[in-house]
Amino acid sequence: MKPDCLSQGKGIFLTNNVDDVFAAAHTSAQMNERIVVQEYMKEPFLIDNLKFDIRLYVLVTSCDPLKIFLFNEGIVRFATEEFKPGCLNQANIDNMFIHLTNYAINKDN
Repeated sequence: MKPDCLSQGKGIFLTNNVDDVFAAAHTSAQMNERIVVQEYMKEPFLIDNLKFDIRLYVLVTSCDPLKIFLFNEGIVRFATEEFKPGCLNQANIDNMFIHLTNYAINKDN
């Protein structure tokens, strides 16, 4: 779960308890904020046992006809601790270095 309006990994947390989802939704509603809830991929693609994300940048110049330009450069971001099968347990659920690729979270690890 993460706040809709924050960046750099602020406010992100993992949970395997549906009550945490309801509590966060209730708190966000009281503060008139939105949250994003995503289902966790239990078997993600890995590079050298690290989670990663790829950001590609495109420019859409027209919708009808559709014209899209893909920039030659993009970004790949990595988690800084290895993802192992079964690591989504209570002991590791709070270790963001395993689960998240945000630069702001991983820069000092």
